Amino acid sequence: MSGDVDVYRKDLCGDTSCISIVSDTTYCDSSGTYFYEFTVHNNSPTRTVEQLEITVDSPHPPNYVVTVPSTLNVTIGPSGTSAVQRVRMIGPGAVARTEVCYTLSAQYMHDDCPWCCYIENCIKLPDCGSCVQVLSDSLYCSNNSYFYNFLLQNGTIYDVTKIQITSPGVDPVTFIPQIIHFATPIAPGQVFPNETVQVLGGVAGMTIPIRIKLFSDDFECCYIELSKTFSNCDSSTVIIQGNELKVDNYNLAQNYPNPFNPTTFISFAVPVESIVELNVYDISGRLIQNLINNVKYAQGIYSVKFDGSKLSSGMYYYRLKTNDYIATRKMVLIK
Repeated sequence: MSGDVDVYRKDLCGDTSCISIVSDTTYCDSSGTYFYEFTVHNNSPTRTVEQLEITVDSPHPPNYVVTVPSTLNVTIGPSGTSAVQRVRMIGPGAVARTEVCYTLSAQYMHDDCPWCCYIENCIKLPDCGSCVQVLSDSLYCSNNSYFYNFLLQNGTIYDVTKIQITSPGVDPVTFIPQIIHFATPIAPGQVFPNETVQVLGGVAGMTIPIRIKLFSDDFECCYIELSKTFSNCDSSTVIIQGNELKVDNYNLAQNYPNPFNPTTFISFAVPVESIVELNVYDISGRLIQNLINNVKYAQGIYSVKFDGSKLSSGMYYYRLKTNDYIATRKMVLIK
């Protein structure tokens, strides 16, 4: 008789005190396959368990999970404890952080009520292998709108066909687009295309979680969560220009226009992910404005709008500093 019958008969002849789980653990191997190991105690002082059967109750289709095998031949004597039992957990729902709830039924020898002995339990599948690595990311403002730029490297397990970006628990914040599809699946270990999405609902000073979910077809593989803070969205905010282009060297360009009145743009390039500082000074070396304060930027070309409307005419200096590069240039404000 199948263990599935116990779900139907629970209200008729159920006995939930007949067995108990002594220990259990869930893990995955290098191929990404999940395993569940457990030991069972027979609480009956007179009867012997001859079979165990696992019926997964949730998650439900299409993201179902099944165990292989589902029926285990055992011998657990009265008041005895089983050897370690192991089953594989497979199916579209067998992915990291999924809660799997199941019924474990026991069949006693010479029992008039087959599979009436059962217990219910839930486990959570752990992260399996590495999900994804963030190579670089930046939450920035351009033309009074916020954007999130990120570069990812796929983990070790899944072929990824799409990603979803959300901010869980923060109602006003949404991303456009929220879902990014890939015509060719991103293989394990492969670097994703550099992506930029618009962020709606953010205000300066707000810190939000950014959750990036990876999918293989329609099934969620795993996700990562980062914390980011919105900067002031003012006239001196960084604008990304074509950071998908390959940059070979650091460079601090001459501002344009120059001379200027009252605004100008300062452009720079970074060949690798860098912590950037960009400041403006007067001719005496006094700091006038900190345009970028130790912010991480991915490889790319960037531009900053500088507003000199509150300054007097004259010569000023701007200085770019990274861990590997320092450069200074002159600019002239004429009113």
